[in-house]
Amino acid sequence: MSSVSPEPMQEDVSTATTALALPAEFAWFKELSTKERDAFFVGLLEILASDGEDILSRLDEYFRGWCATVELTSNPEFVEEFKRRARTELRGSFSSFDEAFGSA
Repeated sequence: MSSVSPEPMQEDVSTATTALALPAEFAWFKELSTKERDAFFVGLLEILASDGEDILSRLDEYFRGWCATVELTSNPEFVEEFKRRARTELRGSFSSFDEAFGSA
């Protein structure tokens, strides 16, 4: 699998992408910060440059993941509750690797 590293851009990415006429199902893209848009495009290019027969399903999963992330992080109450639970024992049934297997 090839890896794509973003080169620093001379112009603001938001300027280049704000004018995009995106379909309604991609409206979440406009909620991304410049840094998040950079990360989005790097991940997208990694999928497109990979050797795989299931590129369409991987792209679908990738887009759905970003959409869900934007939806969740745009809810301040959810973000605060998530951060609070991550600091306490109320994290649910998940444990860190170190908690489950001991530190290396």
